[in-house]
Amino acid sequence: MADWAENNIATWVQDWGLQQYQDILVRNYDDVDQICSLHKDDLNVFFDDNGVVDEADQLTFTHAIQGRQALT
Repeated sequence: MADWAENNIATWVQDWGLQQYQDILVRNYDDVDQICSLHKDDLNVFFDDNGVVDEADQLTFTHAIQGRQALT
């Protein structure tokens, strides 16, 4: 089960089964809060910037990011 409050990118992508994106996300962002803050209004930019083309992965990221935003 994913931890909605996890802020470490490496742990977050592992929790969501998206570890193939770990390297690029760690290079591009400081933490999960930054990802959510920058891309809350347009996830398509996030997908483009980080090479997320698989629709299932896009859906998982959408769920993870929007769910985290609901906590704040």
